[in-house]
Amino acid sequence: MQKCKLVVLGDEGVGKTSLLCTYQGGGFPQFIPLVYEYTVTTILIEKYPVELSLWDSSGLDEYDLLRRLIYPETTLFVVSFSVASRSSFGRV
Repeated sequence: MQKCKLVVLGDEGVGKTSLLCTYQGGGFPQFIPLVYEYTVTTILIEKYPVELSLWDSSGLDEYDLLRRLIYPETTLFVVSFSVASRSSFGRV
């Protein structure tokens, strides 16, 4: 089975964890965990199963070095920002 690693990047509070929780659960979560880390799911792409690992990254500067440890072997990056925060866009 093909494997794909997706990492969501962005400032703290832009909705990275909400995005992943919504994708996994099919709706906006009532409770958002403080730490999401990662989860693995299987999706179909053109009828072929793909093991998709979804990784949440902390947007805090203090975790910059730790965040870089999850980058190796990443297939896709989702860069996120808040439309209500110009500075979150400037940091992507």
